[in-house]
Amino acid sequence: MGVTSSLNHHNRSFTVRTRPENLHVVVCGCAGVGKRTLVGKFLSIPPDSVSAGTVPPAVDCLSDDKPAVPSVQLTVHQKSIETDGSRCNLSITTGDVEQGSQFYKSDSFIIVYDITSRNSFNALDAVRTQILGVIGIESPQINMVLVGNKSDLEAQRAVSRATAEEKARHWGCQFLEVSATTNPEIDNVFRAIIEASSREETFMSK
Repeated sequence: MGVTSSLNHHNRSFTVRTRPENLHVVVCGCAGVGKRTLVGKFLSIPPDSVSAGTVPPAVDCLSDDKPAVPSVQLTVHQKSIETDGSRCNLSITTGDVEQGSQFYKSDSFIIVYDITSRNSFNALDAVRTQILGVIGIESPQINMVLVGNKSDLEAQRAVSRATAEEKARHWGCQFLEVSATTNPEIDNVFRAIIEASSREETFMSK
């Protein structure tokens, strides 16, 4: 696993930050927010090639006249990525369903909403509540990154960046805005979840 360290000369302690060698990441959010496009961009494959598997259809939670029902991701795709000299093997789950136990077989989540859909943003707390309720652990032990997708559609924005940043502060996680169709920096989303999954340990030097 990747390791970085820092030395505190005052109390002769040092901190080691360990990044995971293998990480299972779940990408979740409402149907239609661009999860498959985001994953496809990261994998350098067309969104249609991001398999949905044989699962029940997702509920559309982007229409204002429909309830915001979170969908989740199931089928696994693999990719290795380097972060600060450390390589991590990612297993990324894909495919839209309303709910499913497979969704919770992870402690690392990329939660996506559409910046042009307030309804998809309003569904975020339901997504997080499901994660916390089923896994049964507190939020500091869950690795999350909040992602606002479709930043190229600024003229249609329905959720301000400041509102999303406040949500991320409340959750204690990192926030990024991206365009899964035009942004070449999609890798940063997955580097962010690797960083969120890293752990620090402090040791006293002899």
